[in-house]
Amino acid sequence: MKVAIAVPTLDRPDFIIRMLHFYINSNSNHPIHIGDSSSQENFQKVSKFIEKTSFPFKVFHHDCGKLNDSEAILYCLDNIEEKYSTFSGDDDFHFPESLSACAEFLENNNDYATCHGKGVTFETGKEAKGKLLGISKYNMGQVEDENPLDRLTNFTSNYYVPLFSVHRNDEFKNSFRLTTPLPDRGLREVLPNILAIVSGKSKKLELTSVARNTHYQRFILPDYDTIMKQEAWRQSYDLLCGITADKISEHFPGKTSNMFLKPVELAVLQYIENAKKRSVQKKERTRLAKTLIAGVKLMFPKVWSLKLNSTDKSIYKKLTAVIEN
Repeated sequence: MKVAIAVPTLDRPDFIIRMLHFYINSNSNHPIHIGDSSSQENFQKVSKFIEKTSFPFKVFHHDCGKLNDSEAILYCLDNIEEKYSTFSGDDDFHFPESLSACAEFLENNNDYATCHGKGVTFETGKEAKGKLLGISKYNMGQVEDENPLDRLTNFTSNYYVPLFSVHRNDEFKNSFRLTTPLPDRGLREVLPNILAIVSGKSKKLELTSVARNTHYQRFILPDYDTIMKQEAWRQSYDLLCGITADKISEHFPGKTSNMFLKPVELAVLQYIENAKKRSVQKKERTRLAKTLIAGVKLMFPKVWSLKLNSTDKSIYKKLTAVIEN
């Protein structure tokens, strides 16, 4: 069963080309929709690569002009014909066999809105090509409460990113259609994850489904103490809570969204508090410690990889093939 992959990008043609090489090497059959908001120069770099390359899957390269990331994702989702879809950053990878397994699970379990496997992060330098410095676990959770409000509360207390899950495409694009009006980029990222959890249960399978890249060009959300003072953030917060309350009320005929607004706000504030704590923890890591760890990984990659189990070593090999070659 095919799962279409929606990939927004902005002026990072080398990462898109690396991603396409990964799926070629993996003999994937899943269609890829690239929502490209790059300059014409960088857009053409990708277009020329696609034109001269033979793929075992369909590639759709959409010129998204000046669309932002959420708008580019929605543009991709609107052009997908498959029943199931997922999101990927231009620097991340899905493992093709896991996408099919997740789609099969959703096909047989209508009370679940999303399905994914385990995740890993892989660390590189600032360029698309270079040394693979190591891999580690990436949290992908599971929420199986029957009540959508309970799911939301548990999810915001133990946040993960179901954007990387497999979704039913109709539901996925409806979530992004609600998301695009939010002016704050950070909350535009949070809302579709929340809507996915409110829409139905979220399943984690015992296989590895996604690899996320950690590097210096990665987008990092601003400090919450700073952005929460901005008008755009407040407008986005109010919209997020209202949209979420509306979505929950759909599960309870006869009840209005206002009845769910307060518990939604409490759940979202819980997410924000946890996010602020994570931000503080990251700041407490010194640059010296980061440099030393990166140096050890760079100087002794084989020693570092010895800690991996057999599954992780297979993943390490697949990643090395597209990053170091």
